[in-house]
Amino acid sequence: AIAAVLVIVFGGIFIYRSDLFLITNVQVEGTSHLTSQEISTVAGVPEDATLLRLDTAGIVKRLEGEAWVAHAEVHRVFPDRIVLSIEEHEAGAVVKITDKKTWVVSKDGVWLSAANADDWKSEMRIVDVSASLSAPVSGNDCGDGGIKNALSVLESISPELKDQIKSISAESSVKTSLNLKSGVTVAFGDSNDVELKEADIWGLLEKYEGKISYINVRVPANPTFRTL
Repeated sequence: AIAAVLVIVFGGIFIYRSDLFLITNVQVEGTSHLTSQEISTVAGVPEDATLLRLDTAGIVKRLEGEAWVAHAEVHRVFPDRIVLSIEEHEAGAVVKITDKKTWVVSKDGVWLSAANADDWKSEMRIVDVSASLSAPVSGNDCGDGGIKNALSVLESISPELKDQIKSISAESSVKTSLNLKSGVTVAFGDSNDVELKEADIWGLLEKYEGKISYINVRVPANPTFRTL
């Protein structure tokens, strides 16, 4: 019995220290913004790692330290593969900081990365931000009241209204405005009373179709407007 136990123990140690189950395949799933190569580089799986000697906690920590990664999991697939399952932060908008600097911010107000041309074309645009806005740092909270209010408005309005927006001016929460694709500017204000404000917007756009240039719903009980 003792001999059998010793065989099992020393056999287990031998297998653990050996190159058995050497990892030769790293698979990445769940990404859309980051590439598989970028994820693999951040994960930093050692060349001599095996499925038995894999530091999964360290890999997860490194992956979740990347600004775009909200959650990461590592799955072993015997005999030689691991799967890195990634959940990315959702982009909330691209913020135009200067004419030459744009950054992607997540829906929950975290700076993700400098924007590329595709981001600028595909994501909602936040423009006219405060001149005192601090320089973005990847992974840090945005902290700007105007931008955060704009993100909150985007999360609260209907998909139909969101689809009509070309960009959002967000100098401050009070001065947040929706710039519609039709050319109409909507002074929206803070993200309170969204349903009432949206009802005012649709009502005025329908009543003065093609004849309105400006709507102010900061006080939804008393909306104002200008015609062309």
